[in-house]
Amino acid sequence: MWLEINLAHVEENVHAVRDLTHTDVMAVVKANAYGYGAVEVARAALQAGAVWLGVARLDEAVHLREAGLQAPILVLGMLPMLQVDTAIAYDITLTLPGFEAAEIFSKRAAALGKSLKVHLKIDTGMGRIGVLPHQALDLVDFVLNSRGLVLDGIFSHLANADRPNDPLTARQIERFNRVLQEVSARDIRPRWVHLANSAAALSIPGSHFDLVRIGQALVGHNPFSYRALPGCIKPIMQAWKARLVGCTASSKVSISGYDEVETDKGGCVGIVSAGCGDGVWRLPGNEVLIEGSRVPVIGEIGLDEMKVSLTRRYPPGTPVVLAGRQAGQSISIEDLALRYHTGPGKITAIIPERVPRVYVRDYK
Repeated sequence: MWLEINLAHVEENVHAVRDLTHTDVMAVVKANAYGYGAVEVARAALQAGAVWLGVARLDEAVHLREAGLQAPILVLGMLPMLQVDTAIAYDITLTLPGFEAAEIFSKRAAALGKSLKVHLKIDTGMGRIGVLPHQALDLVDFVLNSRGLVLDGIFSHLANADRPNDPLTARQIERFNRVLQEVSARDIRPRWVHLANSAAALSIPGSHFDLVRIGQALVGHNPFSYRALPGCIKPIMQAWKARLVGCTASSKVSISGYDEVETDKGGCVGIVSAGCGDGVWRLPGNEVLIEGSRVPVIGEIGLDEMKVSLTRRYPPGTPVVLAGRQAGQSISIEDLALRYHTGPGKITAIIPERVPRVYVRDYK
C-alpha cells in the first residue's frame, strides 16, 4: 500500500494563493502536512515562495529544524512550559496566548540570555486560545516591557470562514481590526499580522493582512462545504493505492475469522492489502477501483486486509485504488469525506507512517 504525492502541485498551490492574495504565505504543515509528509511538503512550499511554516506542536517544529529547514516556524498551538527552552534553542517562534505564558517565556529567555519571538494570539470568537480583544493592549505592553521577548506578530483564527456570509466572520474581522487600531495608536506595528486560513485566503480579501496561513489549500483539499475548490488549487494526492493479494472463488467464504460473507453466484472474494491499520475507515459503503470499475468492500475490514466482491478473478498484484483516478473513474478525498461525514484532512492525517509516501513532480 502506498500514497502517490505530487509535490509540483504543492508549488503550484503556493503560487496560486500568492497570485490571488498578493500576500506572503505561511505553509501550515501540522499533522505531518495532513498526512502527506511535513518535511517534503514544507520544502516544496518554501521552494515556491512560502516565507513561514506553521505547525501545531513543538515536536513538529523540531522535526523540521532537524531536517535542515531554516525558515521561520510558528507553533500555532500552546505547549507545555517545560518545552520553552527547546523552542528557544531551535529558534522557533511561539504563540503567546496570555499573561501567564508571557511571564514564563520571558523568564526562560532571560535566564538563557536569549530572545524569543512570539506572535500574540487574539481570541476574536474562535473560543480556543488567546487573550480577549480588550486584554490585547495590556499584553502587548507587557511583552514590550519584558526581557527576552520580541513581539514579532499578532494573529487570530476565523471560526467559520468556510461558510458563506457567516455573521461571526464579519464580527471577528471587525474585532481584530479594532485591536490593530489600538496597537497602531501606540506606534506599535509587529512585522506580521495574520488572520486568514485557507478558506479566508481564497474568499475573504479583507482578512489577508501581511500573511495568509494555508494548510488545506496547500495540499489541495477543499476547505469549503458549499462550493467547489477553485481550479487554481490542485490536489497533491495523485493516488492512494494497494494491491490485490488473492481471490477466493466461492458463494460463501469466511476470511480472517471476522465474519462470513456471501458473493453473487459465479463471483469471488478478493483480498486487498489494506486495512484499518493503514487508515481505511471501518464504515459501510466503502468501495475501491479495480481496472476502472467500482468494486464494493464487503465484510468487516481487518487491521491489514479487507475483502471486496468481484465478478471475476484478477491476478495477484493487480492495483487497487482507494482514492485517485483509474481508467476514467475516480474516487477523490472529497468523495471519501462526504461518505464519512468529515473533512478531507481528517482522513489523510491519520494514514500511518507504515504506508509509504511516494513523491513525484509532475508539472502537467
